[in-house]
Amino acid sequence: MKSCEQCRPELTEHALGAAPSVALAKHLQECSACSAAFLRLQTRANQIDSSLQQLVSAEPSADATHRILAQLPRRLSPHAWWSAGKVTVFAFAVLLIAAVSLSAVWQQRKQRADTERTLSAAASLSNWKSPTQDLLHSSYDALEATPPRLGDYFYPLNANASDLQHQVVPEKDKKRP
Repeated sequence: MKSCEQCRPELTEHALGAAPSVALAKHLQECSACSAAFLRLQTRANQIDSSLQQLVSAEPSADATHRILAQLPRRLSPHAWWSAGKVTVFAFAVLLIAAVSLSAVWQQRKQRADTERTLSAAASLSNWKSPTQDLLHSSYDALEATPPRLGDYFYPLNANASDLQHQVVPEKDKKRP
């Protein structure tokens, strides 16, 4: 006995009118799923055939050609195309398209300006420095980085003789005996 997968191509052909093989006929008697699928395919094929027959059998009436040719001069006249109503509708459509286009351009320009303002604000925020950094540093940070060396001048040097007693002479300037 054939499996359902092996019968599918032959099942479609049988629904279209081909004679079934012995194995397919036996499988259709035993398998209810394949029998239901065959009935659906056969119904659909019959619907398609009847629709095609209706299309082929439908012919235009005998006076259809005369009616079409009689309407051509009236439809091709310039007056019929440019009547007042059609011109008004055409002008309204042109104005509507222009208004929509200008609105779209205006919205795009507004959106671009908003985007530029946002990006400018973001750029200024990226350059922002916290005031805490300045508060945490003092003007004496340079002195803390390099402490004074022993032997440097403690008092400022003045040329006055009275101030000489308070001057400290650095070690390197002292003469050794």
